[in-house]
Amino acid sequence: MGQATTAAGRPASSIGVSDESTEGAVKFEHLAQAGTRTVREIGGERSEVWRCQATEAFNASTPLKTSNLSQYWRELTNGNFGRLRFIGLLTRGFIMEIARRVGLLGPLPLRGPGSQSTTVEPLDLQPGDLVQVRFPTEIAARLDERGLNRGLSFDREMLPYCGRTFRIRDRVRRIIDDKTGRMLNIPKDCLILDGAVCSGERPLGNWFCPRQIYPFWRESWLRRVEEPDPRVNRGTALFGRSASEHSMPRVRDS
Repeated sequence: MGQATTAAGRPASSIGVSDESTEGAVKFEHLAQAGTRTVREIGGERSEVWRCQATEAFNASTPLKTSNLSQYWRELTNGNFGRLRFIGLLTRGFIMEIARRVGLLGPLPLRGPGSQSTTVEPLDLQPGDLVQVRFPTEIAARLDERGLNRGLSFDREMLPYCGRTFRIRDRVRRIIDDKTGRMLNIPKDCLILDGAVCSGERPLGNWFCPRQIYPFWRESWLRRVEEPDPRVNRGTALFGRSASEHSMPRVRDS
């Protein structure tokens, strides 16, 4: 006897399998939404917002004061920092905190010349592009008197990356506000660089933070770099210079 089929010509036994797959997909979608969405009261109104590990951290943890030394001791004992490096960072942090509290050190490391940050021609940088972070004096010229560029701050954790070369990791167009869970659209240029993350060694009031988040960069804080010539063979001398010197990226000032 032949296998029973439906009017559509499908084997009857496949109907049960298809229905089970559809039901499983619906359940998975429901679980995914339940795990990433929630309803919260914001500004007196109940709104559906996003949630993740970052947004729930406020409910699952207790804020620690900067003066609570146990949090720094934990960073040493769990192996995140060697003893000498830990002592050096702790000493520097202590001095910077004192300077901040007496008004000698501001929240941001750089300030610009006026109330309006300098407008420059957009570079239209895309993921994978090679760039060099501009030097502090150049970046300061592109900040307003508050240390912002169109509302985006240049933080102290970003200073060590000045003058270094990176690839664009991505353009940031949307982010989730950790405190509210709301999805925020970013209409202006906002970039993250591959390998450029917060070290937790310089943020005032957040010493030894282990999150390693990506700082956000404006295109005006970067300059495009030409790709190294792939035809150059490293380790051989060309015209009196090493191949590595020939293949160094060239900076375009733009």
